[in-house]
Amino acid sequence: IKKLLAFLQRGMDKPHRIAFAFIISIEILKSRNKFPERTLQYLIPNPITANSAVNDTAPKCIDAQGWALAQRIDKEVPQFSGLVSSLNSEELQWVAYAENEGDKAPGKWEKLESIDRLILCRVFGKRLLETEMVKIIQESGLPLRMEFRDALSEGRKDVPIVLHQSKGVCYTEVLQQAADAQAPARNLITLSVGQEQGQQVKRIIQTAQAKGEWVLLENCHLLSSNKELEILIEQIKDPKTHEDFRLFLSNVVADKATSSFIENAVKHITEKPGGVKQQLKLACQYLSTLQLPNKAIIKRLILALALFHTILTEIALNNGLTQEYDFGLTDLKAAAEVIK
Repeated sequence: IKKLLAFLQRGMDKPHRIAFAFIISIEILKSRNKFPERTLQYLIPNPITANSAVNDTAPKCIDAQGWALAQRIDKEVPQFSGLVSSLNSEELQWVAYAENEGDKAPGKWEKLESIDRLILCRVFGKRLLETEMVKIIQESGLPLRMEFRDALSEGRKDVPIVLHQSKGVCYTEVLQQAADAQAPARNLITLSVGQEQGQQVKRIIQTAQAKGEWVLLENCHLLSSNKELEILIEQIKDPKTHEDFRLFLSNVVADKATSSFIENAVKHITEKPGGVKQQLKLACQYLSTLQLPNKAIIKRLILALALFHTILTEIALNNGLTQEYDFGLTDLKAAAEVIK
């Protein structure tokens, strides 16, 4: 089941992958008698009605729906008896719990079983619920995180790897790091594909096939027809191709590819880690790899840049921009070069 799940997850983005793995985890836990049926009724959102409205003012860290759920489980679930009183009397501790994405709950609530913690996170909204869902999946022993090295290991000289880029992620940087990490390092050739460029691309791929280089074809959706894509795929099936050769495709549109191609190609989705903390950590780690002057003023500016980049990417990920734009590592690198 682990291998099947890992295969099916390759074509899913993070939210769908978590939901899919969580459903399977529930069934596994049910078979072990570790997931009570009653739990599901508290995880599925119910519309807020006038009868379910709360007389008291809800804490700032909980919306109306979460507050209604807190009242409900306080009355119906013994483990949560006294929750409403705790939310009111220990509001600051609960706010810290929500802001830290469920790291540590106040008092006795930290000792809840994993399934009960899932219900508690439902009170505080989607982000905390997703964090706890991931913990449940991990407890079930199912794979979740999609590492690029796994997709790379499945690729072959005659099997292309299709890359799908999520918001705020630059797969070119991910691919370049993977190429540099090979022994020996691979030469990565990046081509932006457009209409009427088939012959030029064909010549470059032929050269790369002979030398064992990696080729990334960007913007495959700009190809004039699916015939051009099929010709490129057939070209890499030449038995004389160097064993180290790899072909990567981005922005492949399903209606321009045959069903056999979609089924046989290795698929990978590059994703940005969720949450401001993880995004800031990623930005700082990337900036630390750049050769920047060791000056105090530069360090302060780079830190400010990392914070600014993190805020922009978080806004973009939550569709908070009037015009859609993906702030990736390439943008971060360009800004750092300006400071340098």
